[in-house]
Amino acid sequence: PRNVLNAQKVKAAQPGQKLGDGGGLRLIVGKDGRRWWEYRYRFGGKDFTLGCGGGDTTLAQARALRNEYEAR
Repeated sequence: PRNVLNAQKVKAAQPGQKLGDGGGLRLIVGKDGRRWWEYRYRFGGKDFTLGCGGGDTTLAQARALRNEYEAR
């Protein structure tokens, strides 16, 4: 499933959590509270990770970037 998260779940994420939104997008909250988005995908049998923004990036912005990466 895609687009599993909502703004409330993102805001409530605690340090050390990894929350998946589906389609390879996930929010990671470091133990120090820093937040970042990453997009994970597989190409040619290998796993890759691309950054989708830092702590001030909204869920909508991260999803838009994921969609842009998928279109390539």
